[in-house]
Amino acid sequence: MPETYFKDSIHIKNKASAVLMTVISLDSTLQKGIYWSQFLELVEQSFNEKKLSKLIIVTTGYLQRYYFSLAKKKLSEEEDIDKRSMELDQQWLNIHYPNKDKINLPVEIISWKDLLKLPKSPSFKEFHMCIINDYVKEKEFKHLVNKHAEGYVSRKFLQYCKDTHFDRNQLHQVAVDYVLEECAAIQQLFADLLAYPHGMNPPANYVWNKYFKDESLRYVRYKTKSWDLADNSSRHVQNGLFKLNNELSPQHYLTGYVDGSLRGKNWSLLQQCLFIRGIKQLIESVNAKEQQICPIRLTARKSI
Repeated sequence: MPETYFKDSIHIKNKASAVLMTVISLDSTLQKGIYWSQFLELVEQSFNEKKLSKLIIVTTGYLQRYYFSLAKKKLSEEEDIDKRSMELDQQWLNIHYPNKDKINLPVEIISWKDLLKLPKSPSFKEFHMCIINDYVKEKEFKHLVNKHAEGYVSRKFLQYCKDTHFDRNQLHQVAVDYVLEECAAIQQLFADLLAYPHGMNPPANYVWNKYFKDESLRYVRYKTKSWDLADNSSRHVQNGLFKLNNELSPQHYLTGYVDGSLRGKNWSLLQQCLFIRGIKQLIESVNAKEQQICPIRLTARKSI
């Protein structure tokens, strides 16, 4: 069994090859570095085997606009929001799609804002309102959205909240709005196949099953090799097509630590925010002090 492979069939009935779409989550470790390189290798191989004819990449800088209001420097003008969104998209592409000329597979890149503008029936605006109404009226969907939004709170706090005093209800509402737009955007997807490393989140899966279960677009899962922290921080990928220096920043590991620490704990949103605030205050106290780092010699103990 290869290290990276599709877990579901990518064959489309009555078509020689399929068009595959993937939506980029800017915070997803599995869409960065070596994991993303593995995915590109997989789709390139599938193209060479004539199973895929095209890859569509949806960049999601514009979706991040919900969190811009949490930053110290507020972005209110549409022009400023568009500029920052495009910067986020370009940053991701510069790092994770640098060798596009060496890829034989045709690739189309579409921004989140352009995706939402595509003509559909109903329109995105109309379907978005439908999803918001579902959130208000359907208890199961509302529970799924609120629970998933709490996970975004922990990941986004360190990135956007520069002030230790914040309105946790506002923070949670921003995350809810983000999730609802994610769900409504399923209406805008266009391809034969949709692939995402984590699988669909619970709210999106709920919407998919309610509105799109019988649509021609089919979701496919894929598997990448797991790497430990040491491998992931220093390994280079070199196979003639892709070469990525995947040295992740301390901020990445800190966010990963916070996210991992909260996972599995049945904490309320307030408890999560208090934990994140404590971590942030610890960082600030360390930054405020000049410390001389001395080598520490560690000796293994045979017993405790």
